[in-house]
Amino acid sequence: MQIQCNNEFKPFNGFNKKIARVFEIIFDNCKIKCSADHKFESNNTFIEAQNLLLGSAVDNTIHGKSIVLEINDLGIQ
Repeated sequence: MQIQCNNEFKPFNGFNKKIARVFEIIFDNCKIKCSADHKFESNNTFIEAQNLLLGSAVDNTIHGKSIVLEINDLGIQ
């Protein structure tokens, strides 16, 4: 299988599931479940999910910016 990246296709072997600490991050305009080391872009730098704070603003490709309203630690999954 291949996946399109910009103007070219690259091999894609699917996703790898890992056992990791999972967070549910609720923003003002969306929510996501992600691993603790998932990186969010904010002001041209990256912040891991485990380091986000309430009120943090992160870049969002759909909504422009998203503000963290709630952080739930779902434990190891």
